[in-house]
Amino acid sequence: MNIFVYEEQYRDHFWWEDLLLHTLMSCGIEVKSLEIQSDTLGLLDSWTTRGSHQVFILVLYGDSNRQEFFELARRIRQLDPLSQIIVIADSLFYMEDVLKTQVGVLDYILKDLQPCLFRQRLASLLMQVHSNFILDTPKEQIIIQNSQVQVQIPIKKVFYVERSVRAHYISIVSSEEELSVIANLQDVKAKTPFLFSCHRSFLVNPFNIRHVDRQLRMAFFPRGYCCPISRNRMMELLDLIQFQSYPASNSEENELE
Repeated sequence: MNIFVYEEQYRDHFWWEDLLLHTLMSCGIEVKSLEIQSDTLGLLDSWTTRGSHQVFILVLYGDSNRQEFFELARRIRQLDPLSQIIVIADSLFYMEDVLKTQVGVLDYILKDLQPCLFRQRLASLLMQVHSNFILDTPKEQIIIQNSQVQVQIPIKKVFYVERSVRAHYISIVSSEEELSVIANLQDVKAKTPFLFSCHRSFLVNPFNIRHVDRQLRMAFFPRGYCCPISRNRMMELLDLIQFQSYPASNSEENELE
């Protein structure tokens, strides 16, 4: 994912950087590029890749940068129909104008929203963009290669990965199969940061968790699968699940079930 922020207030650049890096880390999303610019030309010059994993956060301060703001939004959409645009504004007054531009914004968020709600809203959108990109990108897979086996499993199908009681083995539990292969759990985690380490012996795909029992400290998946959650990872996992905002389609639900 690449994120570009148009923020004309220089004093807020560090605030945006801290907020986004913390949010991305909490969500387990890897960002390749984070650019925060106060001028439109600088923002467009730093943008070299196209696609649905390009996220533009455009901050609107009423009449002060209104014309430049709308010109930038139109230019982004003209150059890349698939990119994601999130509008941050200090008032609802301009929402109708934003919609009239027909640039296809992902969301319109008030900047004076309560800090906790603002972070959750932003995290939910970033998780939505990231998950949709994974679902649409075949290369997003768990790939294990060694002298004995080569395994490729789409992340969207994975429930969890478990360190096996058998030395040097891991078990991959997915919607299609249970597979035991020679591999190191930490190596899998390093190559697939989207998987969350809920326990020293387990990596889970948060998007396939159907229920969490806080008392038993267990995560439940389709088909009756479950795995333990460490006490010190419980709240972070619950936050990740809360950030999920997109509903699975019927075809996706049937595929997992």
